[in-house]
Amino acid sequence: MPAAAATAPAQGGEPIEPGDWHQDDLRIVSDAAGNLHAVWEDFRDADGGRIRYAEWLPGSGWSPSVVIDATAGERQYDPSLAIDGSGNLYAAWIQVAEEGGPGQVHVASRPAAPGIPPR
Repeated sequence: MPAAAATAPAQGGEPIEPGDWHQDDLRIVSDAAGNLHAVWEDFRDADGGRIRYAEWLPGSGWSPSVVIDATAGERQYDPSLAIDGSGNLYAAWIQVAEEGGPGQVHVASRPAAPGIPPR
């Protein structure tokens, strides 16, 4: 029996959070309930890259994004996202306190509950 042909996602798409600033390094995961969780590096603030989080709920669409860690003056990049077997959400990224300084791994988590960003 021949393999089924792959189907491409719908063309066009929609921005998670449109704006006139640069966004980069998107990571997205789904949970058991069919919700989508996204993190990305966002450059709308004067401090440089910040990791933002948004959630997509069936029937509701994307939530407004929130900054996971708003520590002033610290650059954040290279986000990742995971969900464990219990539905708990984890976000991780690299954070640099000063230009040229060492990067430190930061992790935020939240219990399995829609509508609450990782902290």
